[in-house]
Amino acid sequence: MYSLLAEYYDDLMENDYRAFFDYYKAVWARYKLKPQILLDLGCGTGNMTKLYEAEYDVIGVDLSPEMLSKAREKLSPKTLLLCMDMCELDLYGTVDACCCTLDGFGSLLSEKDVAKTLSGINLFLSPSGILIFDLITPEKFKSELDGNAYFYDTDKVSCVWQSALEGPLCRFKLTYFIPEGKGYTRREEELCERVWSRPEIEALIAASGMELLEVREALDRMFFVCRKGGATGNWY
Repeated sequence: MYSLLAEYYDDLMENDYRAFFDYYKAVWARYKLKPQILLDLGCGTGNMTKLYEAEYDVIGVDLSPEMLSKAREKLSPKTLLLCMDMCELDLYGTVDACCCTLDGFGSLLSEKDVAKTLSGINLFLSPSGILIFDLITPEKFKSELDGNAYFYDTDKVSCVWQSALEGPLCRFKLTYFIPEGKGYTRREEELCERVWSRPEIEALIAASGMELLEVREALDRMFFVCRKGGATGNWY
């Protein structure tokens, strides 16, 4: 999964990582949290991780070995990277804050997967620790992604990104055209995300025992801010 996307992610995607980081720091300040150890959940190629490690101790977790390999090239040796399914989170100790940026929770396709992930995060957050994650809004999936195709062209690769809704899922077909000699090699990859509504996620947060502090909707995303609760759920 993500083996091809990992290779070209940084060439294809333009994201304002600093804006995400500034928002996170504003949230921590608002709730008087001074984190020392952060968990970057679904860290991908390590763009957010690199920002974090300049100010905090960081653990990066991702399911894709290829993504982690790209991240390792950018990061300090002191930053711990773990290849792990976020549904089966297993850390060596607690963290003060957890951030999951750019739709990481969208890769969780069932309520059980979300519940297990929230339970694991709740378990490994220190007292008063905060989780922040974002999801694409259902409205954006319907208006901009369903049935549409986007074309990306860089020096390293050209990519056609097609997407279509199938019930609660959005399936993506990525077709890569990779320069080789005087021609191109064509390769394909298929990915899938769950379209989650705000009420669905709020109900799962409540069931996990975590405290929902706020929800913010901006830039076609829903940002959820949660604090460690007393229960760790019973979804295992």
